[in-house]
Amino acid sequence: MSECIRAIPRTEKVNKVRKDGFVPGVVYGGNLAGSQPVKFEEKRLKKLLRHTYDPRLQVKINNEITPCVIQEVQRDSITGKLIHIALQVINDKTPLKINVPVIFSGQDVLQRRRLALQITRPEIMIRGRQETLPEYVEIDVSTKRLGDKITVADVPLKSNIRVINAANEILAVVTIAKLGLAS
Repeated sequence: MSECIRAIPRTEKVNKVRKDGFVPGVVYGGNLAGSQPVKFEEKRLKKLLRHTYDPRLQVKINNEITPCVIQEVQRDSITGKLIHIALQVINDKTPLKINVPVIFSGQDVLQRRRLALQITRPEIMIRGRQETLPEYVEIDVSTKRLGDKITVADVPLKSNIRVINAANEILAVVTIAKLGLAS
């Protein structure tokens, strides 16, 4: 949780915030009474979201740095532009529920065997204390065979972390690789 971003308290309406080059958001939880409307510099927020898997970050509000977790990022369905972000203040005592990416290692081995991995769910939701939550989970698929299914039950996690998704939910399936057409 080394990333830090500045959140500016806001009173203006969200359309004005977006027009001025900011992304509206909200920070809630912890010692905050209710939720606090904020805005983030759009360029800085886009860069931060592009270069990190970890949903945990430090947020600086009024010269006070607060640990938070990204709970929701909303994007325009057509343009993909950021339109809103919701952050929850992290409390050491309260377990968090977060989505973490699933990284499938060993896909190069599958490709050499003319197999491919069809990913149906690229992330899972986990619950645990913030200091124990991983940035991502990794599953080795190098030994998988045609037709094998990778499910939530295959995700290796420490015993103090609980997966929220159903154990039989399919994350990926090994299929035959599609070869390019020769001209």
